[in-house]
Amino acid sequence: MEGRQTMSARLCLLRDFTRLAKMDVASGDGDPNHENPHSYSKLKYHALGKRVLKAIAAELGLQSGTFDIRSNLGGTAVAGEVTLYGEHIYISFSEGDSFMYRSCNGRKDYTGGANHWMLYDDLLDLPKACETFKLIARG
Repeated sequence: MEGRQTMSARLCLLRDFTRLAKMDVASGDGDPNHENPHSYSKLKYHALGKRVLKAIAAELGLQSGTFDIRSNLGGTAVAGEVTLYGEHIYISFSEGDSFMYRSCNGRKDYTGGANHWMLYDDLLDLPKACETFKLIARG
């Protein structure tokens, strides 16, 4: 039963994130006290994005210490980026209906292989999406 609960929780996470990723998270529901310049939706997008990238890393079998997950909030007018840097795969979430991924040669390779794009909705079938990432990472 625990496996089912874990799968259900992961599906809820993926649904929540893909819904949020396609919204304009940079504007709208900011802090009424003006203590934080970023909207609540934007902060939630980054928090969920990190969790999704951790789930992707686990599905890819990446070991702790072999990848980084970074968040760049950017300015108040943009969603910013949430990025997984692996030894052979780079995945970057940002505004829009799709996100970019590519191969790389280490976590300091900022140009890497050719850019590829995937719809956020494709993450709802995470094992299939990760098979695509594995193909790119293998080169």
